Amino acid sequence: MKEETNFVLRAMSGREKYDEACKATWKLKEIIAPVLQFAVREYQNHSVAEIIGYINASTISDAIPLDDLPAFIEGLEN
Repeated sequence: MKEETNFVLRAMSGREKYDEACKATWKLKEIIAPVLQFAVREYQNHSVAEIIGYINASTISDAIPLDDLPAFIEGLEN
């Protein structure tokens, strides 16, 4: 695990910091890249290293509260 990831996980320990720790962890390219590789068809034939290079970290934001997200995904049928 990358040193940056270890630092975030250690620095954010404790129940009161759980939300911040999760948000900080999911902002790390090394965490989100394998998820994108597995879950997004367009990334499946790319290496994790390539995907990390594609990620623009400045576009990852935790400014939108979950309550403001729509309860459904448009185009997804039940």
